[in-house]
Amino acid sequence: MTEQPNHLAPPDQLVATAIQATGLDDFGADTWQEGLDRLVADLDEHGRLHELGVAIVEGEIVDYLSNRLGIIEWRKTHPAVAEGRIDRPLVIVGQPRTGTTILYDLLALDPAHRAPLAWEVDRPLPPPRTETLVAMKYLSRFLSSESRSPTTDSARPYDGAVSMMRPPSSGKVRSVSRSGGISSGLGF
Repeated sequence: MTEQPNHLAPPDQLVATAIQATGLDDFGADTWQEGLDRLVADLDEHGRLHELGVAIVEGEIVDYLSNRLGIIEWRKTHPAVAEGRIDRPLVIVGQPRTGTTILYDLLALDPAHRAPLAWEVDRPLPPPRTETLVAMKYLSRFLSSESRSPTTDSARPYDGAVSMMRPPSSGKVRSVSRSGGISSGLGF
């Protein structure tokens, strides 16, 4: 007996869901549309997703589309953002399992640099304020020190840095983060 494949909602339905969720409808230039169409078609053809997988993927796609809508709106209402300068950005590129994440974590420890925290990448709006980031950094260090054991500290001395990448708890629960773990909305 062959299991019937589960199918994702069509791209236009995912777009409509993002529009309904945000109340926004300007996606900016349509350079994203072909990528969305190809992603959904490929997942439908090759993904062999079960019912939960379909729900998770659809939720993630709607989140990405909602983020795009929010960023376009933010840029329209805050045009000064485009005038900001980023001098000599550091870009880390590498194959999986080659140390790119730990390099990122180590560079993020340097107070001369500003690296986006994991929750900022998933939820870029509203952008954090400097005073919020400073408070979160200290709070995250405190919370991570409460949950670590001496064994963990000696085995993974960079855990304190990694914990700073945890999102603020918003009380909002999402299903799964991009990394495939439990949602950032759960506050861990």
